[in-house]
Amino acid sequence: YSPFRLEAEGGASINIPNVTQLEYGELRVNNAATITTAQLTLVTNAILTADAATPNFGRLTNIDNSSLYTYNGGILRLTNVYRVSITNENQTWHAEDAGGLIDLSSLTNLWLGYYQALTVQAFAGGKVDLQRLANAPASVNVDARNTGSQVNLNGLKGRWKSAAYSPIRLETETGASISMPNVTQLEYAEL
Repeated sequence: YSPFRLEAEGGASINIPNVTQLEYGELRVNNAATITTAQLTLVTNAILTADAATPNFGRLTNIDNSSLYTYNGGILRLTNVYRVSITNENQTWHAEDAGGLIDLSSLTNLWLGYYQALTVQAFAGGKVDLQRLANAPASVNVDARNTGSQVNLNGLKGRWKSAAYSPIRLETETGASISMPNVTQLEYAEL
């Protein structure tokens, strides 16, 4: 078994205008390159990477079991994703470098399997926007490092508890921030 891999860089383009769903693979857009992505509605069990690029994911509603990465000011704007399930492997959502953004600002529900974990990272000025996430009842690891790096969890309220195999882990350093002003209690967590 070998997953597909689509990668474009340096002004190149990959045209797949009739493909609406991608599963079990990797899609990477670098600098001035393009991959036709505006028609995609589902990308599951995959890795999405924007490196100094802003691919159009305006119709994408499902990213279950997928990892997300941005580098060099890349932006993954995934504002039509409202629910995410992570059930078969641990996943990572990683934004790195100033201007880098993973925009999941419409996400309200996150479900993880008992043995799965989600790692959310904002490094070197990157930002991860999860401002409407109202529940995350399992193992979530949030790590923000370097000045200007931010993870927005403003939608979480009251008690945040891991009901999974591993605890919630929250770590910041060197001028980074994790915003969760409405969380009043942590249970089975490391801060």
